[in-house]
This record gives sequence, structure tokens and C-alpha cells, in this order.
Amino acid sequence: MPKLRPRDIAALPKDTTPEQIAVLLGSSYDNFCSCVVAEATRKGTPPALRQVLRLPEWRDDWIDALTGAEANLQVAVLRARYEDGPHAVRVRNNTEALTAVRTRLHKVRAHAKRESRGRPHTYGTDNDPIVRAATKKLIGVYFAEYRQMFVAAADAAGVDPAARRADSDTTELMTLWALQVGAPAQPLTDRVRKLAALPDFDLDQVVARDVQQEPEEPDLTHTLLLDRWGESLDRLAQNTADLLGLPHRPMAALADVDLTVAGLDQDTAYRRINQFRFLAHVQQRWLEQKTLTRRFRRQIADWQNVTLGPVYAAARDELRRAYPDEFQQALEQAREGQAGPPSVDVPAPRPGALHPSSPVPQAAQVLAEKLTAAGWDARVDHQPGGDGDGGQARVDAARGDALLRAAYKRRNKGHGGGKGWNLMFVGVRVRGEGFVRLPKVSDALDLAVLPEMEFAERVAEYRASQDSPAVSRG
Repeated sequence: MPKLRPRDIAALPKDTTPEQIAVLLGSSYDNFCSCVVAEATRKGTPPALRQVLRLPEWRDDWIDALTGAEANLQVAVLRARYEDGPHAVRVRNNTEALTAVRTRLHKVRAHAKRESRGRPHTYGTDNDPIVRAATKKLIGVYFAEYRQMFVAAADAAGVDPAARRADSDTTELMTLWALQVGAPAQPLTDRVRKLAALPDFDLDQVVARDVQQEPEEPDLTHTLLLDRWGESLDRLAQNTADLLGLPHRPMAALADVDLTVAGLDQDTAYRRINQFRFLAHVQQRWLEQKTLTRRFRRQIADWQNVTLGPVYAAARDELRRAYPDEFQQALEQAREGQAGPPSVDVPAPRPGALHPSSPVPQAAQVLAEKLTAAGWDARVDHQPGGDGDGGQARVDAARGDALLRAAYKRRNKGHGGGKGWNLMFVGVRVRGEGFVRLPKVSDALDLAVLPEMEFAERVAEYRASQDSPAVSRG
């Protein structure tokens, strides 16, 4: 499908169906962005466009595309104002488009926040929350038997043993795993292998040329390269921010940057404008990388749900049949627990409430971004220190019944010889139960990308390994 512009989207027939819109949105990232800008800035777009964009599976991509459009329009306003004067038609048109994009971005973020609070979540066929809670408790007590039942059900269904657990530390490992087990994945080409073998400096040159479309390098979007592509874009953003005298921000955000070039000579002004333009394009490509990563992980999770969902359901059914009395007791306890006061020990995170400019550890920001990409609502909270306290930072994330937390504490000068940050705690929980402490942040990320039903069962596995009486009862 050729690249479309916002005016092309606005010219689509008004009776374009949601199914046709979904195909268009998935045809390419450029077309997706054109659809998003058209919906925000142009009248007469098909009603089905906003209807589809509001669906949960598109909403995060919608926010990212609007964020990229905001940065590009900021630079467009700056350039038009410098070249044509503050009252020119081009300035007015670009400013109106920027205002429309910002307004839509604010509304979509607010809508996403409201929807996330009441979003329904289910685990396989166990749609009753009482049954789910009782089954999770039973799995925690008889985990060894349950695991055997799961393995037997998987063998009976002919599921590849390697499909039971994805290599999810990086998109590169996940891609290689997907190609091995037959999960959805792009085939490897010679060009992709060549790019993957490049050292960082050479890859940065390729990425910089792609940002400037001199020429475009479509193979950078292959899932095998997504992580390295993002790292390269981050280095380019850092270098450009240094040239502009700006602090480095995750995503190379321009929303709160002073873009003025008043008082500069023409050569210096254009150089600064072009650097801002390059930074905005880096951000747009970074947002594309983020969107493609999220879509790939969601695609893998959907495939695992379809492939392994019946296997998990069969194992849970067998476990309930094997321990009917214990299951009935767990059901009664779950009903009593639901009738009691709600758990309040962990406040629900505010989606989209990350503050990149806060002096928080980079590790916390990266963790929150990875969790957001994996479909979690994540935030970073920072509490400045004082009177000998170096300060604290915390990542809180939620997805349905699942919660994840990581806490960091800042070292003061004279304590350890520096002012770095120490990880104090990382843990996960399923609502209604206590936190399970994990050895490393990477363990939390491994759990975070799992489908929800497998997440709950893996948490039970961790809990069982830390609770010897429960294990012995199994």
C-alpha cells in the first residue's frame, strides 16, 4: 500500500468500515500516523476511524503517534515563524494543527486513564473472579502436581515444549524463539543479518541516514533489530541534545523545550532549526520503534493465549477435579475475601504519569517504559531526600489483577563514595495476596511479558519456592 497523507485519509468515503480502517492502520506506521493526524486536524474523516482508534489494542499507539506529531508540528511552527513572520498563513495553519493535535492528545490520555481503571480482564475460561481466585490458591498449594498436569496436557495437545516459555528478555531473543516454535515472526533476510552484525558506530550511521531519509532503511523495523535500533536512536538523541545545549530526555521530548531562535544570525538559526527538526524525527522513529515492539509482544502474547490457553484450562480443570474438597474450601475463602474491604496496600498507578525530567534513576525510567510497552500502566514516583536522606524512587505498575513494584534508594556522598541509586526491592503480586520478592529486575520483566493467566501461575511458582510449608503440602 502506498504512503498516504492526512488529506488522503480525510478524502476516504464516509462509509468506510471499521474492518477497512483496521487494515489501513496496520498497513504501515507512516499510514497509521497519517490517519492519526487526519483524525485530529481534519474534518470529514470516516466516523469509523475514531471508533477503531479508541479500541484498547490501538490506544497506546494512538497516543505515541500524536506525541510524534506534536513534536514535528512544533518545529514546523518554529520554521514558519522564522521564515514568514509571526502572522503568516503558514504559521496560522501549523499552529492550528498543533493545537488540534495537543487537544486530541490530552483527551486520548484522559480517556485511556479512565478506561484502564475499569478494564475487564479474564484468565482463559475462568471468567468468574471467585473461581479464578480459588484456582490460584489451589495452584499455589499443589504446584508440583499442577505443573505435571500442564506438561501432560501440552503433550496431549501436541504443543512444542519450547512454546511454553518465550525468551522475552529482548525482542531479538523473542524473535529467534518465535522463528523456532512457529510463532508469528518476520523471516530473516540477508540485509537484516548484515545490519545485526554491524558495530554500534556503523549502525548509528545507518540509523541517522534513515532518520533523514537518505535513504530510508525499512529493515531497521525488523523485530530482530528493534532493541538495537532503539538504543541507536537514543544515542542520536543524546548527541543532538548536547549540540543544542539541552538536557537529555527519554524519547527526546520536545514538548517543554524552548525552541526560540530569536537574536541568532541566519546560519546559526537555520542550523538550530535543522537540529530541532532532526531531534523531532529521531523522536518519531523512536515512537515507531516503541509501537512496533509493543505490537510484536502483543502478537506473541495473543499467539500464546490461543496455543496454550486450552492447555492451561485443561490443567486447571484436572487440578480442581483432583482436589474437590480443597477447591470448595478455597471457593469459600475467596467469597469471604471478596465480601471484605478492598486491598489498599498498593495504590493503583496512574497510567502515563511518567516524569522524565525528574532526577530519578535511569533504571527506573527504563523499567517503566518497558512495562508500558508490555501493556502495563506504569508510573515513576520520586521523593527527594533531605537531612541525610538521599531520596527514594519507585516504579508502580498494574495490569488487571497483577501489580509490580520496584523501589530504589539514593546514596548520599560519603556513603559508598558516590550519589548513585541502589535497588532496594522488586516484586510482583496478584491482587488480594502479598508481594512476592524477586531476585532481579530482569525476573520481573520476564514475568511482565507473559499472558495474564501464565503470569498468575508463575507468581504462584515463585511463592511456592519461597514458602516451604506450601511446597511440602503439594
